Amino acid sequence: MTLVRVSDISQRKQSEQLLQQQANREALLRQVAFRTRESLNLNYILTTSVNQVQAFLQTDRVLIFQFEPEGSGYIAVEAVSDPQFSILGAHFHDPCFSMQVAERYQQGHTSAISDIYSADLTPCYVDFLAQSQVRANLVVPILQDQQLWGLLLAHHCTAPRHWQPFELDLLTQFADQVGIAIRQTNLYDTLKTQLSERRRAEQALAQQVQYEQLLQTISQQIRSSLRLEEILAAAVTQVQQVLQVDRALVFRLYANGTGCVIKEATLPQYPITAEMRFPEEQFPLECRTLYQRGQARAITNVDNDILADCLVKFMHQIQVKSKLVVPIVQSDEETGSTVWGLLILHSCAVYRQWQPAEVELMQKVAVQMGIAIQQSELYVQLETQLKQKEILIKEIHHRVKNNLQVISAMLKLQARATQDTAVLDVLEDSRNRLRAIGLIHEILYRSNDLEQLNFDEYIQKLANTILATHSSANQVRLVYQLQPVCLNLDTAIPCGLLLNELITNAIKHAFPNGRRGEIWVGLEAVGNTYPPMPSLHTYPPAERDEMIASQSQSHYILSVHDNGIGMSADFDLNHLQSLGLKIAYDLALQLQGTLTLERTQGTRFQLIFSELKYRKRL
Repeated sequence: MTLVRVSDISQRKQSEQLLQQQANREALLRQVAFRTRESLNLNYILTTSVNQVQAFLQTDRVLIFQFEPEGSGYIAVEAVSDPQFSILGAHFHDPCFSMQVAERYQQGHTSAISDIYSADLTPCYVDFLAQSQVRANLVVPILQDQQLWGLLLAHHCTAPRHWQPFELDLLTQFADQVGIAIRQTNLYDTLKTQLSERRRAEQALAQQVQYEQLLQTISQQIRSSLRLEEILAAAVTQVQQVLQVDRALVFRLYANGTGCVIKEATLPQYPITAEMRFPEEQFPLECRTLYQRGQARAITNVDNDILADCLVKFMHQIQVKSKLVVPIVQSDEETGSTVWGLLILHSCAVYRQWQPAEVELMQKVAVQMGIAIQQSELYVQLETQLKQKEILIKEIHHRVKNNLQVISAMLKLQARATQDTAVLDVLEDSRNRLRAIGLIHEILYRSNDLEQLNFDEYIQKLANTILATHSSANQVRLVYQLQPVCLNLDTAIPCGLLLNELITNAIKHAFPNGRRGEIWVGLEAVGNTYPPMPSLHTYPPAERDEMIASQSQSHYILSVHDNGIGMSADFDLNHLQSLGLKIAYDLALQLQGTLTLERTQGTRFQLIFSELKYRKRL
């Protein structure tokens, strides 16, 4: 009875031990599984887990061996009972680890060796294990996507060891958890990489948009302005802000080899280089030749700039560590490519590795600057030519007016030599015609616009001048109903001569025997909604310009109306006897207009005409 009772107690204790071991294994696996779910740090998961497994198995070493692409591998993590057994980080190439062995592990096979010396192992494998102080081992594969990722190994180093089935089972389940952790970490790393790549792509896209906006802004400035200094100043400021450099400048190169900083944008803590001039020896020929071909120079460290070693000391003075130099090239059919100047960026706070996108952007900006420079130079040339032409035309108008005055003076002298009334009238009419033409040239000589005449202003001056030259000036009052109208010279001269004839005819013949009366002179653009006004000066300048710009229709009505005695009943425009009216009729034909006569309440002549558009003469 005593023996039976002892046996029962022993079996009960063994059962309790087995249950406790199973509970400990399950607890250990739960901890590993929990750690796998809670953390994405693979090294932490593996290191902590092998430490727990080593402590549970009470073996000398537990490790994870990770394969490398070429077939060798290294110890990724380990847990040891004594530091003397540590082989962490060691790389191994097992000559006995054949493809057949690898395939067996890949299929999920495991290995349990109680003693390497009594097991059926090849001598080379025994030597390999002995070199690592292995006497007994367990080997379980770690699979990842059905591929052999590594091996989970338990080593007993001090003596042989008979491995229990539950120990191999524990290692197998642990290897499954390791596979899950690896897969989870790889997925996380993949997502993190994709996210990083997406962020880089978004940053690159945002940078590209920013660069394109910079180019668009500079291009718009070039189109909207011809002031080179303003364009360059705005460009270097925008470049300095967009690329976040410490200094951006435009360096002008002159034909004699010297140069000067003409525009600059610099952070306040760094020296200003604007207006600094540099002698020729500080700009070597090698660099000039390089820039002539349009090549940029990206210098990460100015101390290593062998092509411009003469500038190193100066670069230190202005605190430059890195620089990017892009030529501004001007192309000419006769002279070829010329380096007008340089667009330069300075990094002063840190050394900077210039990116290809930054170099490309600066080359595009330099091209835009080249366009701005070319436009500005062409504008200056054109402006100079126009000023010269303006001076010449003014001189011509001045001389024509003087010559007309000379002819008028000669006619006046001729008039003193005769007493014939008819001859005197002809001479006076001729002088009035010369005066009408001369007045146009006088107005143009004093005007800023040499091609357009404010015809409404001219009408008042001409009519007042004609009336002042006649003895009946006190009998007649002039009334104006004029809209602002600008005419070219081809139209204004014949129209002015015609007006001279009509006003002169009215003054001479409408008010005989001291009769008093009025002459109305009108001018309007057909279709204009502005009412005719009695005086030109009632229009403010801004409204006057608006009225002229609104004259989309090119027909005009010029009228001269008097309240005198009227024309005789037998008067016929088709059979004119008066030289003055014949001239007026011919001038109407020259203007391609229509001259009509009304006999209501005196006499009213009306001319409907359009502005003449002759082909430009060379």
